[in-house]
Amino acid sequence: MSSVLAHKFLFYAADFLRGDRSVGKLKQLNRSQYWDKNVLRKWRIDKLNIILNHARKNSSFYKKRLEDIKLPIKDEKFFQDIPILTKKNINSNIDEIKCENVPAARFVKANTGGSTGEPLHFFCDRISLGWRRAAMLRNGSWAGLRLGGRNAQMTGSHYEYTKRQKTIGKLKLWLLNSKNMPIAFLTEQILGNYYKQIVSWKPESVWGYASGVYQLAKFIKKNHPGACFNFVKAIITSSETLQEYQRELLNDVFGKDKVFDHYGAAEFYIAAECPLHNGYHVNSDIFHLEISDSNGMQKKPGELGKIVITDFNNFAFPLIRYEIGDAGFMAVENYCRCGIKLPLLGKVEGRVADMVILPNRVLTAPNFTNIFRAFKGIDQYQIVQKSISNIEVIIVKNELYNGEFEEHIKKSLNILLGEGVNFSLSYVAQIEVPKSGKRRFVVSKVAKDNL
Repeated sequence: MSSVLAHKFLFYAADFLRGDRSVGKLKQLNRSQYWDKNVLRKWRIDKLNIILNHARKNSSFYKKRLEDIKLPIKDEKFFQDIPILTKKNINSNIDEIKCENVPAARFVKANTGGSTGEPLHFFCDRISLGWRRAAMLRNGSWAGLRLGGRNAQMTGSHYEYTKRQKTIGKLKLWLLNSKNMPIAFLTEQILGNYYKQIVSWKPESVWGYASGVYQLAKFIKKNHPGACFNFVKAIITSSETLQEYQRELLNDVFGKDKVFDHYGAAEFYIAAECPLHNGYHVNSDIFHLEISDSNGMQKKPGELGKIVITDFNNFAFPLIRYEIGDAGFMAVENYCRCGIKLPLLGKVEGRVADMVILPNRVLTAPNFTNIFRAFKGIDQYQIVQKSISNIEVIIVKNELYNGEFEEHIKKSLNILLGEGVNFSLSYVAQIEVPKSGKRRFVVSKVAKDNL
């Protein structure tokens, strides 16, 4: 307890020195999460008008982009008249998007690892970073986590890992009571070391990519069955789509109902599960989230579409109707018995580029997982869609693989893909992990333009 209190004090000190004021913002968010939906809707419209007016006045990019948009907007439905902002738009107009009236000290360089082959370079506003961190803290509190509690960080970005190895990075980890356990490259020896660190250090939470934490759970299940993790309050997964079989194993290894899936990215901390796990409460008091079709028109609850986000607080580098690259749908029933009034995202299906788009259906990763997960003869696999009718299945096999497995895979894929779709099986020694550290089960070259 004394350690937690000490690190809570250090967290406050670091928050003050960094200038985020995220603790003060957290107090605001802890109130706004219970606002009536009409109060929240009015708040969002006001915030949208503020950022729209600011961007049109101070950004040469948005001055042109918004010149025909009538402001103020009266309702969120008029917001869809604004063109969608893509990664290509941003990468091609970095200087033009910047707002000239914002001091240079508020611009924070940022980038994404390009896990889908499309890296992004942009800027955050120090003000928006404070709100984002506050949202992350609030989302963690839904899992019962405390400020200053020990946490293990299992992410995989080489960029983040490099930052954390620098002196300032190590200092931040200490102030935040964190240990870094990168998962971009994993071996039995590395996983064994992580297990020992967790058992001896006893973090109250483990945060990380779903696939990385899952690999740790598999290792523990195999080598240390029955290990006790009573000290772990929550397993927080994010940055990848959490599959149900992964959730089941994580809860089995670390304890029942400890897995809380969060939805976030380098650009935003977007949504998170509450203890009821019936969807993702969107941080709609700091972002505006839409589900849109390929023309930018909003879809109805329950309808799958592209996730589009607007940041209320990035006045340095406005991100307005930004297509983040993921697909999902809003919950049909937008009420949660937990008492939190923030809108519910029904599900995040994953990256748009991680979906197989066929003429008459859309296939997400679980469709293929059900085929491959039962075979001990397969170490890794990846589905690569080269065109609407052409798919390559890449397999890393081991000594248990045989012709019976291959025949079953072919029959299963024929049924799943249907007529008119050709596929081939390719065998390799290893499937390369991208620099982001995110392991991709499905890679589609055509999904972005066809969803």
